Amino acid sequence: METREGSTRRWSFGIFEVDTHSSDLRRGGTPVKLREQSFRILVLLLERAGDVVTREELRQRLWPSDTYVDFDHSLNTAIMKLRDALGDSADKPLYIETIPKRGYRFVAPVSVPLPEQNAIASPEGDSPAPRRSAGRGRRLAWLVGGTAALLILGFVTTWLVRRHSPTAPIRSLAVLPLENLSADPSQEYFADGMTDELITELARIPGLRVVSRSSVMREKGTRKPLDQIARELNVDAVVEGSVIRVADKVRITAQLTDTRNDKDLWAQSFEGRAGDILSLQDDVAREIATQAKLALTPAVHAGMSDGKRIDPAAHDAYLRGRYFLDRREGEKSADYFQQAIVIDPTYAAAFAGLADALLSETTLNEVPLAEGFPKALAAAKHAIELDPMNGEAYTVLGTVEGEGDWNWEAAGRDLRRGVDLRPSDSLAVVRYANYLGATGRPDEAVAQLRRALETDPLSFFLNRQLGVMLYLARHYDEALYHLRRAGEIDPSDPGAVESWASWIYEQKGMQNEAVHSDLKGLSRDISQANLDSLRSAYQRDGWKAYQEARIEVFASHADELCTPYALGLGYLRLGDRGRAFAWFNKAVDQHCFWMISLKVDPLLDSIRSDPRYRELLQRMNLPE
Repeated sequence: METREGSTRRWSFGIFEVDTHSSDLRRGGTPVKLREQSFRILVLLLERAGDVVTREELRQRLWPSDTYVDFDHSLNTAIMKLRDALGDSADKPLYIETIPKRGYRFVAPVSVPLPEQNAIASPEGDSPAPRRSAGRGRRLAWLVGGTAALLILGFVTTWLVRRHSPTAPIRSLAVLPLENLSADPSQEYFADGMTDELITELARIPGLRVVSRSSVMREKGTRKPLDQIARELNVDAVVEGSVIRVADKVRITAQLTDTRNDKDLWAQSFEGRAGDILSLQDDVAREIATQAKLALTPAVHAGMSDGKRIDPAAHDAYLRGRYFLDRREGEKSADYFQQAIVIDPTYAAAFAGLADALLSETTLNEVPLAEGFPKALAAAKHAIELDPMNGEAYTVLGTVEGEGDWNWEAAGRDLRRGVDLRPSDSLAVVRYANYLGATGRPDEAVAQLRRALETDPLSFFLNRQLGVMLYLARHYDEALYHLRRAGEIDPSDPGAVESWASWIYEQKGMQNEAVHSDLKGLSRDISQANLDSLRSAYQRDGWKAYQEARIEVFASHADELCTPYALGLGYLRLGDRGRAFAWFNKAVDQHCFWMISLKVDPLLDSIRSDPRYRELLQRMNLPE
């Protein structure tokens, strides 16, 4: 690859080097795999370092005109892959800054070799280069020599300062999944549960950003270098460790590494009886805080569980419940939480877990709303009676108050409380963001989700829900980026991503792409014969025929949860408002989750002035 001048170019920035002759990106001398389009974007940004490179310029330089339809997605994907390779973040860029609605800018200092170093040597016999005057040559030599001396002096000074200065406090860390040393794979739930509880305990420390569970669990079983993990999660330090339980004894071993300088700060083992597990976890958290040079406030000290004992059997059942809840097996997790409650009726965390499991069963349509929501509400309220500081219980309480009772004032209060008490719980933020969107504040929801991504960058749900809220806030291109990101993190459920992508393409007037995404989203819910029929209807007769065929497919499942909402949208697309409102009212009767976007969904813009729309808002207690 050559620059505009036709000469090979090299750049360095941070710990990276770029060579266009060999098309190499290297990190500390080690090659970094990067796709061609991403590499070409990087070169263009480096050529224009400090200046804005517009999306249109990138299109003209890098994409042929016949790829116009896919340009936005292709560019967003290429930029995302480039940031991943550099360990960069769109929210806090070290290298590539997004200029909204314009383009991108390379913001890091860039070192460019002198022209003599970049130039390709002339073939033998070519005319010699013009001779420089002796004075100009001496001035250049003095300038180069002086600059080199200053650079060397700067490096030496920096090294001495770092060597003899106290290490800066650690402001962010990731707790990697604790290794199960029991040699019994069935004990993985115990190691995972201990990891989760340690993360929750550390997240209480003021001034410390702790990466959430869903992101660190993606590192389980991997053997990545710590510095790579730290870059991907954007943290100063990493906690590694192991846990083993033998009879009534538990041993936790932990090690804290400052990944900014690859320095092992501390390692220690903690051992105690299973009944003292809460105090044991507090001891680990306190020692990590000390080594990270963070002060624990009196409120945090007071909240720690010194001296508290817990029945080992109740705790074991609780951890099993959490294990299955994280796998969205609501019925099995609820059974284990019930076991924990039978053993210890004062176990607040078990009641909160039960409330969450019942909510999960209800939202997954495994339990009827009329049965699941009241039970979840009762369990959450009892958890708060036992422990007024239980953030999980407040989150479940607020979710049921909003989605079940449409008591939006109470929902906002309790969901906000849940986020404040459990700042590392990304699910709490997602549920609070849903409330903000429902009450007509999608931009606030976007801000909440962006902040949450700092502690949970690899969360499928956070990325997916940020894409959803960006769609509701009408930031369509960025919404597609985060939806695609969510799909890459977890490709197992395309319907959770593609349906939203389809609606975005519909708003952008890209019907081919909308139908393509819609069919991908439906692929797990309807038969292949129906998929083929829908595809044929669109290819043969277009958008209207596709919607008519889609209505016919869904009409046979009209009693299923949220099918009336899908039918209402279908008739709205066909211009039949009467049937659309009839089905929307049936969706309200069902308490369909999709209806909480009623105030802000762009798909409903055409009916906002209709009195029947205002009646729907009133039925859901949503202000106009």
